[in-house]
Amino acid sequence: MVCHRSSRTRWTRYVQRQPVRLASPAFAPRCESQLVSYRPVTTDDVRRLLSHVPNKQCSLDPVPTWLLKALANTVPDIIARLINVSLQSGIFPSSQQHALVKPVLKKPQLYPTDPNNYRPISNLSFLSKMIERRAHSC
Repeated sequence: MVCHRSSRTRWTRYVQRQPVRLASPAFAPRCESQLVSYRPVTTDDVRRLLSHVPNKQCSLDPVPTWLLKALANTVPDIIARLINVSLQSGIFPSSQQHALVKPVLKKPQLYPTDPNNYRPISNLSFLSKMIERRAHSC
């Protein structure tokens, strides 16, 4: 068991030292599909979502999820505007185009020193997840 933790720690340190290669917007592949029509998100939609989301958060979030939920009477209008502008313009905010990627061992019995035995887990910001969910439901 200690061997697995030690190997996992070494692997995590290795991955953290690797350069992150992000696609430049000028070279990013073009999406051929278009969002032709959608129903704009309302403040009630955002309130409903806020009441059902868990308090999980990502370190990329500038505001903790629990605080957004506590401000459920104030922030839904702002969040709804952000989502609608993003969907209307077809532009995903650059501030939301980041994820924290963590390697996780696929199965406990796999050899932890083999990089192929890991899968990436991407942690996205709260707002990024909300925009993605709304675009997916259109």
